[in-house]
Amino acid sequence: MTGVLDSLVNGLALGSVYALIALGFVTIFKASGVLSFTHGSLLLLGGYLVAVLHDDLGFAGALALAIVVTALLAGALDRLLLQRIGTDSHAAHVQTIVTIGIDIVLVTDLARRIGGDLLSTGDPWGDAVTDMGPVTVADSRVAAIVVSGAAIAGAFALFRFTPWGLSLRAAAEDGRPPPSWAYGSPASAPSPGAWPADSPPSPRSSSSPSRPPVWNAPPARSPSRPSRPPSSAGWPPRSAPWSAPC
Repeated sequence: MTGVLDSLVNGLALGSVYALIALGFVTIFKASGVLSFTHGSLLLLGGYLVAVLHDDLGFAGALALAIVVTALLAGALDRLLLQRIGTDSHAAHVQTIVTIGIDIVLVTDLARRIGGDLLSTGDPWGDAVTDMGPVTVADSRVAAIVVSGAAIAGAFALFRFTPWGLSLRAAAEDGRPPPSWAYGSPASAPSPGAWPADSPPSPRSSSSPSRPPVWNAPPARSPSRPSRPPSSAGWPPRSAPWSAPC
C-alpha cells in the first residue's frame, strides 16, 4: 500500500509538470496557429541557465534572469524567422518544420555544453523530504505540484476573467484580431445607424439596420361607410334589401 501511495504522489508531481508544459504548447498554438517544437528545448535552456547562474545570483535571481533570456530568445526567433515566412495555411506547415530545426540546434548545443555532468539548479528544497503519514515525499515533488497548480490556475483566471484574456480568446477563435469597438469603451461602439468598417450590412437589409425591411405592400384602407350612389341608380338594390343607417 505504501508503494502505491508513493507512486501516486510522484506520478501526480510529474503529471503537474507535464500539464504545465502542455499549457505552453496550447497557448503558443492558439496564439500563432503554429505547433512549436522548440518548447522543450527552450525549457531545457531555462533550466541550464538556472544551473549555471545560481552560484552568482542565487536561485531567485538566476530563475528570473533565465525566464527573461528564454522569453527574449523565443520572441527573437518568432520575429526574425517565423513571421518572415508568412501567415497563410501553407506557411503554418513551413513554420512547424522550422521549429523542428531550431529545436535540433538548441538541443545539440545544450547537450554539448552539459556533457555528462549532473548540474544542480540550487533550489532551496534540495534533497529534503517530507513524511506524509506512511508516504515519504521529496520536497521538490511538492514544490512541482504547488507551482504547476498555481501557474495553471493563474493562466485560467487570466484568460477567463480579464478583458485582455477574453480579447485574446476571441481573436484566437475568430482567426483575426477583433475590432477595437468589440472590447473598447461604450463610446467606441458603432451608433445604431452606422456599421463598423469590417462588418458591411447585408444586401437584403434596408438602409437603416435598426428597422426591419419594408416590403411594397398595398396601403391599408381604413373602414368607412359606403357612399350612397345617385338616386337614379336605385339604392339599395332590390335583390339585396338593405336599410341605410340613420
